[in-house]
Amino acid sequence: MSEPVGNDGAVVYRERWEVVTEEIRRRIVTGEMLPGSRIRETELAEGFGVSRGPVREALRILEVAGLVLRVPRHGSYVAPVRRRDVDELYTLRASIEELAVRRALRRADAGLAAQLGRAVERLEMALTTEAPFEVVESDIDFHSTFYRHADHDRLVAVWATLADPLRILMRLSSRRSDPDWSTTVGGHLLIASAAREGDEDACVEATLDHLEHARSLVLSFVEQQEIPER
Repeated sequence: MSEPVGNDGAVVYRERWEVVTEEIRRRIVTGEMLPGSRIRETELAEGFGVSRGPVREALRILEVAGLVLRVPRHGSYVAPVRRRDVDELYTLRASIEELAVRRALRRADAGLAAQLGRAVERLEMALTTEAPFEVVESDIDFHSTFYRHADHDRLVAVWATLADPLRILMRLSSRRSDPDWSTTVGGHLLIASAAREGDEDACVEATLDHLEHARSLVLSFVEQQEIPER
């Protein structure tokens, strides 16, 4: 049977690699595929019912996103987590989040405080069920609120590149036997309260304190794990 040609064929192929990319991304972000684990193209292709082409394209895209490490002559791996990765992600995040917070508060959008309040409620609800996936998504959504209200498209784009790696780190740290849920809620409440009062400096200070605490939790977990580099 001949291969499809023209625009229709291109659309079929594109849909396949998009579906494969999103599913592999989901598995990595949710922890189904752990940092450092080997990615076997043949097994994935068989599981998805596709040729290896869409799988290779998906891995190329995820490598650019920082979620996959491709080692010449050794294959592909879920990107390992190192102390350097944690430090780089959180120091960069602190810089851009301060900008997002300041811009959002200076715009004085009345909807900001209400959205932050609802985000905290969702986080508290997720914590009561002790569901790591919902906790992490609620946490990310809370902080995304500032970026959405910052009126800065490039800032939002940079945040989008950090969100998935941060999801991975946060889910790793949530696997601790004693996750610090109360501090997590308390930090978000302080940030939301300062934002509601329109206190820009207090909101930035609460945000940076919260991020530093989060960084220390992730680091303590990563340093205790024997996560392979390859």
